This record gives sequence, C-alpha cells and structure tokens, in this order.
Amino acid sequence: LLLCGHMMRRHSRWLRALHLPSSVLGGIIGWATFALVELIPHAGELADSWFSIGWNVLPGFCTTIVFSCLFLGTPVPKASVILQSPRREHLIYGLVVVFGQYAVSSVTTECIRFADPTLNPTFSTVMPYGYAGGPVVAEAMQDLYAVDSFDYPAGDPL
Repeated sequence: LLLCGHMMRRHSRWLRALHLPSSVLGGIIGWATFALVELIPHAGELADSWFSIGWNVLPGFCTTIVFSCLFLGTPVPKASVILQSPRREHLIYGLVVVFGQYAVSSVTTECIRFADPTLNPTFSTVMPYGYAGGPVVAEAMQDLYAVDSFDYPAGDPL
C-alpha cells in the first residue's frame, strides 16, 4: 500500500501539491479496496478471515522489538553513575510521573469503589497502561485482563 501511495504521488502533480504523504494515500487505497470488497457477496467474510490472520500478535511483538532495541549494544550504567550525572533530573521526573499515574489511578479507583463496590480493583491499571504505554502497549497487555489472569475482561476495551 505504501508503494502504491508513493507511485500515485510520484505521477500526480496535484497530489504532490496537496503535500499528502504516501502513507496517507496508501491508507486511502487500502480503505477503498476493502470497502469495495465488502460490496461483493460473501467476499467480506473471506477477506476478514484471510487478512486478519496473525495481526493479533503484532502489538506484543512490536512492543518487544521497540523496547529491546532501546538498550541494544548499550551497557546499563550503575545507579551511582546515573545519580551523579546531570540527567538524573530526567530519571527522577520519569519515575515520579510513572508512579504518580499508578498512585492517582489507584486512589481514584478506591474512591469510586466506595460508590460502586462491584468495580474490579484491576480498573486502576487501565490508565497507566493506556497513557504511559500508549495504544500499542495497551493492546499488547490485553491478555492480562483475561479471565485466567487479572479476571477483568471489561478492562481490555477501556
């Protein structure tokens, strides 16, 4: 799709004048293709089963790749070295923000549970996973909300 968008942009002066990226044009092509497939009887079911194979593991895989590459080939410094460097304020700020998210969401969840005791305590993890980690991390963490794990299936759509 990206290559199709690039070729469209390359051959159309009008699309270049709009400054539309190739990725947007490729996305429009993909959207239009799937919209047309839905018009053909029974083709939508085939497309859903054929194109959706393997996509459910992608968020966890991408999260692993991104976060593992952050430290690739870099020795992890000792705590004393970090605390003596001028970047210690960044580390401390990051820790305060992350632990603050967990603290605020935990206190908020407990306050809400006074009014609604049926609220699952695992609700407090929804905000830190979704905000600090972003949508890909939230999607990768959906297995934690399964019945055999945290037992909070309503947490995944949140």
